[in-house]
Amino acid sequence: MKAPRRSPLCAPPGALTVLLVSAWLLGLPSRPAWAGQEGGARADPCRTDPSGTPMVPVRGTVVDHDSDVPLPGAEVSITPSESEDRRRPAPHPATVTAGADGRFEVCGPRGRRIDLTARFRGRTASVELESGGGEAVDAGRLRIDLGPPGVLSGTMSPPPGAGVSVRVRLAELGIGAPVHEDGTFEFPPVPAGRYALELHTPDGRRPADTVRVLLGHAVTLELSVATRPELPPLHVTVQGVRSLRLESVGFYARRNSGAGDFFTAEEIRERGVRRMSDLFRRIAGVEVRGGYVELQRAPVSLRTGTRCSVQYFVNGQAIPIPVAIDEYAPEDIAGLEVYRGPATLPGRFNRRRSACGAVVLWLHRGR
Repeated sequence: MKAPRRSPLCAPPGALTVLLVSAWLLGLPSRPAWAGQEGGARADPCRTDPSGTPMVPVRGTVVDHDSDVPLPGAEVSITPSESEDRRRPAPHPATVTAGADGRFEVCGPRGRRIDLTARFRGRTASVELESGGGEAVDAGRLRIDLGPPGVLSGTMSPPPGAGVSVRVRLAELGIGAPVHEDGTFEFPPVPAGRYALELHTPDGRRPADTVRVLLGHAVTLELSVATRPELPPLHVTVQGVRSLRLESVGFYARRNSGAGDFFTAEEIRERGVRRMSDLFRRIAGVEVRGGYVELQRAPVSLRTGTRCSVQYFVNGQAIPIPVAIDEYAPEDIAGLEVYRGPATLPGRFNRRRSACGAVVLWLHRGR
């Protein structure tokens, strides 16, 4: 008589033990994640980690420090805090990626002090938390300092007109701005970076070019919407770039008056100078002697002229003693104003020592 065929689902005695031991050696769970739960619901993914450490979920949002804009794609990781007892076994570090709204959920060891770190474009933000109890930990908002945000605004041509709902959107950040009936739009402050600009109309979405938001600058765009099928659906042109810092101190208003010589950080960089004295030597009527700037004054008689040192202003504050101009590196300068004499000096910089002119330096923040 033949032995009855054993079902493939039936294992000989001891086989289950062998399977469980093998699973344990391989670091695999010995039962399904939903075991012991009613209705087949999945277990909390943060219940334990491979080392057997009890875990809890840690939730929060990664945002830009200044603009408060969510940072999708930021990497968030958890490690035991340095203040923890190193004799206790540490679980494996966990890393997750923030979603489109900047939100994240990462598993942390229960009942431990942990360091939560967010990284975005080479910048980081860290916070130490206590993951006591079995409840989820609310980490709040992790603010990464990406530097001064930029402002993006512009005009759409032709304008949408009254009653037409049109929005422009930065795809990577998921934020948008309405286009008004006159065609103008303005985004809230956003972190510097390159973003894909989209136009959303009642007819659908039209992808546009990539736009660059500069650190601490206002960028003005012109969006040209195609009126004929053979043209590109949307074309973006940069109309102007202005430093928000220089805007706030009246730099551009004084430049438009026509008095003095003005240089922005971009213009200094374009000239490729390695020292500030090299830049001053290219300005008419200016000499640099021993590292100090001198401006040539009008002759006081038919026979002779005079030279004298100038008054320096740094970030709007008068400097009481002459300054060697090469003490400042070109990359430190956000803006430069040079006035050759009292006739061209704005009232803000007209001091007793300014009779020979003035040099006004605006430094990048933190310099």
